[in-house]
Amino acid sequence: MMLSLLLMALFLLTDEGITRLEGFILSTLYIGYIAWLLYNRKEIMDNEADNDGENIDMSSLSWSGAAYCVMVIIGLALAVFAAHHLVENASDLAYEMNIPHSIIGTVVSGLGTSLPELTIAFMAAKRSQGVAIGTLIGSNITDPLLSIGVASLVHPLYLTDAGSDMIMLVILPASIISTAIALLLMRTSYEFKKWEGITLIVVYFIFLAVCEYFRRVGF
Repeated sequence: MMLSLLLMALFLLTDEGITRLEGFILSTLYIGYIAWLLYNRKEIMDNEADNDGENIDMSSLSWSGAAYCVMVIIGLALAVFAAHHLVENASDLAYEMNIPHSIIGTVVSGLGTSLPELTIAFMAAKRSQGVAIGTLIGSNITDPLLSIGVASLVHPLYLTDAGSDMIMLVILPASIISTAIALLLMRTSYEFKKWEGITLIVVYFIFLAVCEYFRRVGF
């Protein structure tokens, strides 16, 4: 799914932008993805229970359903507030340091928006590997479909001349390659071992080095 989304993004950006129609298609695909998850939720939960080897006692949850809904709404509001300031500060940083916005968006904004996922992954890894991996995969499906889809519905998105080459020739191909590596490692034994995690971290730092190299040569 993730690899298909990246390939689709590469195709959509060949005209250096995403129109409202393309944004509508992305948003519709996300709704279809959520509908598929809800339709198959029982099978998915059964598979996770078999893989984890443990069942969660729902009676042990201390909060009511309404309390969880309130916390989710508060969390989303804080996320929107933080995202606004993150984008503003990242743009200012790019301007002050004369760094292309595409790199700042990939590194600074990408790392910042990934911190909640990393926190959840660390907390969930000790309890349920499915939750940890599911959180990371889910965010990488939500971002290109829902986030970009809704944003382009509000206003068409276009690549700047300065960032077009970096995104099309470096960032998207690197994303496709790194996703393929992650999926290959996942398929070997259907779990991530420590050395595989280290491999992915090394790949990320190689990506940062490549971005810096192309920035220096004038991309």
